Amino acid sequence: KKRQNSEKKQTRATSDGIPSSTNINFSELNDNLYFMEQEPGCGVFYTNDASGDYFPERYFLDSYEDWEYFENLDEAADFVSKIVGIDVEPNVNAIQNALDAYVEEHEEENEDLFYSFHEFEVCND
Repeated sequence: KKRQNSEKKQTRATSDGIPSSTNINFSELNDNLYFMEQEPGCGVFYTNDASGDYFPERYFLDSYEDWEYFENLDEAADFVSKIVGIDVEPNVNAIQNALDAYVEEHEEENEDLFYSFHEFEVCND
């Protein structure tokens, strides 16, 4: 049985408003350190929590207004479908393509409009 003993989260917004964070969870039960790291401006999206026990989010949507995390592609596709106004297939390329098409169609209305969809890569040691 896994037990979460302590958790430390550090989150900050960079000067351009893009979230940058490293979330850390230490489990004393099995002496493992779990992390989720993101730096959208540098394309950094990593976690070592392969099972998703401590950091279940696997996808990240950055936008001109805010950001969202998703545990699976179905959640992300549903969310993006509401933005773009059409059903979006639950895969990374389809989601990003739908967002790109939406931005291209609406960028003259809002010059700050952008969406960027990312998948957290699971890394070992």
